[in-house]
Amino acid sequence: MNYKKMFRLGNRSKLKALKEIYNKDVDEILELEILEDVFTLVRETKEKDLEDIIYEFQTFDPKNREIIALGIKIIGKVGEKYVEEVYNYIPFLIKSLDSEFEVIRYASAEALAKIPSKLTIYAYPKLIKNMDNKVYADALVSLIFKAENKEAILLELYKNFDSFYSLYVLKKIAEIDKNLVYDFIPLVLKHINKEEAKEFLRYLKGYDDKV
Repeated sequence: MNYKKMFRLGNRSKLKALKEIYNKDVDEILELEILEDVFTLVRETKEKDLEDIIYEFQTFDPKNREIIALGIKIIGKVGEKYVEEVYNYIPFLIKSLDSEFEVIRYASAEALAKIPSKLTIYAYPKLIKNMDNKVYADALVSLIFKAENKEAILLELYKNFDSFYSLYVLKKIAEIDKNLVYDFIPLVLKHINKEEAKEFLRYLKGYDDKV
């Protein structure tokens, strides 16, 4: 299959090619020597078609966004196993967290979470600022445990504590290292309802349920 040729055709052909590539094993993808072409396609595809721009409040064919998101997923899949193959694409993934479209933002967050590179850690301010979903919350947990200076990220989370997803992140962190979340107890008591606060404190060794 000539995927490079398909990338020069219409959106349906591009999507078909990307889906076939994504479903291959990582080593097979690399053997195709197609990754740079995937990234070029992602980078050059506009999030909005002309119709989207002209008719702002109508929904048109979302294939452009699907192409970008699927290309990003391919990058994340390869990067999870071979970080050196996608290292240069990481800044683009971080930038894509600012996309207007959820499908692109979520694909970027998931890819950044998978790639075992410390460069991905620079995504944490965007994740914390816009953490209104489980995808961002899970990605943030992944970034925290990649970081050598976990305290810097935790401090930013502390400053932007917003109850539900912040508490979700704390629970995920506590599953791995409870010591990292003890400083958040005053915030939990202040911002979380009593029953949820009790449940969280019971989980932490050394604290009883007296709230």
